[in-house]
Amino acid sequence: MASISSLGIGSGLDLNGLLDQLNDAERGKLEPIERQIESQQVQLSAYGELQGALSGFQGAVSALDDPSLFQSLSADVSGEAVQAAAGPDASPGRYDVEVQTLASAGSYATARLEGIETLDDVVVSGGGELRLQFDPAGDGSGPDLPINIAADSTLADIRDAINAEQAGVSASIVNDGEGYRLALMSTETGKEASITGMDWGDVALADGVGFSDTATAVDNIGKDAQLTVNGIDITSAPTRSRGRYRMSPSA
Repeated sequence: MASISSLGIGSGLDLNGLLDQLNDAERGKLEPIERQIESQQVQLSAYGELQGALSGFQGAVSALDDPSLFQSLSADVSGEAVQAAAGPDASPGRYDVEVQTLASAGSYATARLEGIETLDDVVVSGGGELRLQFDPAGDGSGPDLPINIAADSTLADIRDAINAEQAGVSASIVNDGEGYRLALMSTETGKEASITGMDWGDVALADGVGFSDTATAVDNIGKDAQLTVNGIDITSAPTRSRGRYRMSPSA
């Protein structure tokens, strides 16, 4: 009977050695391919870095795509009386500016309140609507600012009610040495923003509280800025001129 034997068994062949040689031969064929793949991966990475750098450069160049960056003007001022800034539509030129008057804010202080000794004393017994008057022309054409005053309010309560409106008026309390006054100041400069009076309307003062007949109200009308530019008279409520050039007289 014929017998079947495994390859290499009893034949004297080094089967393991043959297999190792075959593997080495196959790996030898793969090594160039692997090196090529590795080289291509390096190239792809380099391309990616280059693309990122180009994108960043393109963004930087796009930021410069603004004609105003190369056409902007600046204002050069000699002296310290005026500050100036050139707008985007300004044209080159020379301007002789002379400041006559700076703009100022208007102020108003009530007559001295009599009948109170501390800021905790009640000034108003009956609530109502207090109206701040803005009428620098004195002809009744100016607007009023209504302020709701609660009953049993102190002078500090009235001050706080005015400030809570945030309507271009700052209220404070002043002691003139003999008593208290409610003082108001416009937060904007110019004549038209001036506070010229207070109408207490239906607000009822507490018993024994009243305004002094001798220490009367003090009214200071705000002023507009007045200046000349190349001989042209300019008046402006805020201390700046309107136009392509903005000029602010320095305090």
